[in-house]
Amino acid sequence: MAQVEPSLDAASLRRIVDRHFRVYDAREERVRGEVVAQLYYLMFPPAEFDARFAAARAEIQAADPELLVFVRRESGEDILFVASRPPAAQHRIGLHVGLLLATLVTTVVSGAITWHGYHSSATDLTWSVLWNPSDLFWGAVTFALPLMLILGLHELAHFLVARRHGLRASLPFFIPAPPVIVPFGTLGAFISMRDPMPDRKALFDVGAAGPLMGFFVTLPVIVLGAFLTGANAQPLPDTGHPLLAADVPFTTTLASDGGQATLVANVSANAGFLTFNVTAPARAPDPWTYTAKATIHLADGTDSTDTASGSLAPGHAERRTVRLPAGARSVTLDLTWDDGLLRLGDPLLVQLMDKVFHNDGYLTHPTFLAGWVGLLVTGINLLPAGQLDGGHVARAVLGERMKYVAWAAIGLLMVLAFAFNSWMLMAIFLLMTGIQHAPPLNDRTQLDRKRLVLAAVVLIVFVLTFVPVPIQV
Repeated sequence: MAQVEPSLDAASLRRIVDRHFRVYDAREERVRGEVVAQLYYLMFPPAEFDARFAAARAEIQAADPELLVFVRRESGEDILFVASRPPAAQHRIGLHVGLLLATLVTTVVSGAITWHGYHSSATDLTWSVLWNPSDLFWGAVTFALPLMLILGLHELAHFLVARRHGLRASLPFFIPAPPVIVPFGTLGAFISMRDPMPDRKALFDVGAAGPLMGFFVTLPVIVLGAFLTGANAQPLPDTGHPLLAADVPFTTTLASDGGQATLVANVSANAGFLTFNVTAPARAPDPWTYTAKATIHLADGTDSTDTASGSLAPGHAERRTVRLPAGARSVTLDLTWDDGLLRLGDPLLVQLMDKVFHNDGYLTHPTFLAGWVGLLVTGINLLPAGQLDGGHVARAVLGERMKYVAWAAIGLLMVLAFAFNSWMLMAIFLLMTGIQHAPPLNDRTQLDRKRLVLAAVVLIVFVLTFVPVPIQV
């Protein structure tokens, strides 16, 4: 850390601190012979600390804006530190603009692919979508622009609130992603804080501003998308159902949304086995994969299970056998398969919206998808761990106790990884980058009632937006 600037010498600095606190000891902290911080051991009425600290910090930074002022409690003593502000990284406007333009391109391409699949679901997707003016235009209008608006205003809120607290922050870094890998064309955006947080209030304000702004911008987008999904109802494409046959009498029930069928077969007590045939639909994706779970109902009232899976080319068939123990009376065979359709998990907010918009059985409108991605980003950012927005908010509200909530969040992700394995990558990322949050410069100041109410709002937003299983294939 650089040496304290001579514009405010040690004696002048001591006089400022003495005006606001009773100092019973002072010392210098040195690294390789250079003064890197001035330390003052304080006494003060506890109820007056906030006002005294704010006044001392304001006066010191008015004399020298490049000084940082923070307080720590060590071994029962309150210590005021004054140190040089770390140098800010150079502004790289070209990098920010380049990432923004690249993300616009990838989200427009994703939007074009999504629009083509929505508006022309009966035709196969080809490379021509990349230069088809209609697909590109409607992909931009219905998907890319709403999504970029959500992401951009989320980060703008962080930036403006940070500046209001006198903190240096970078412009947003948008993260483009190839649409063939990430169907939304982006991994989101972030800003880089170039100053430490001065106190819990600033930490809370900066952390909560982005997700709250993103959520309230997402609301009209996803409501409009839900309305358009129903108003321009596009039925799910029929990829066909498999043919089932068995060597005993049976009944078959198909799920209304496709992808699942149930076969109920009556068997004789001495049958020994049940043989059934599965034929892949002629219009199925190649390869067509399925899983068959047989639940065998026994005469004594108990059940046993057997599971098999397979992969077939469209229109092809294979024969499978289920061994039956003695006393088998009937078999329920649940067949699930990949119909090639991408299904989105519903956050609680969407489940509540489904009571108003009855859109089951229809293709999702691209604008709804943009809003859904906005909810997904908000929910992930509000996980109370590390440097995520939820980590900022949890550290501001809970102080050092935030670490218990952070470990609980990691545990939740690891459990959810059994249903959606990408959560394990998120858990590993948080573990590698640190799940706990550094304290602000002033960790003594508690949040006021207004911020505690907003913290409850943030928690509600997290509950409404977090998606346990985002994508179901």
